[in-house]
Amino acid sequence: VQTCALPIYYFDYENEEYAVMIDPAAVDDDERDLFVFRIQVNGEYEEFLPADEDKMDILSKIVDARLDR
Repeated sequence: VQTCALPIYYFDYENEEYAVMIDPAAVDDDERDLFVFRIQVNGEYEEFLPADEDKMDILSKIVDARLDR
């Protein structure tokens, strides 16, 4: 069975849009992994691309602050 990650929060950083996503199949809400993707718009479609590794530290801090983790 394949599951898809669901976006739970969108934010902007340095003129780029990001989405925080979770795996809905995760059983324990307290232990769910969060994933940060950069959004690239191509016409009417959004592509969710991996965030740049060199920005992950600050992006993680933004997410943690926003979600009070």
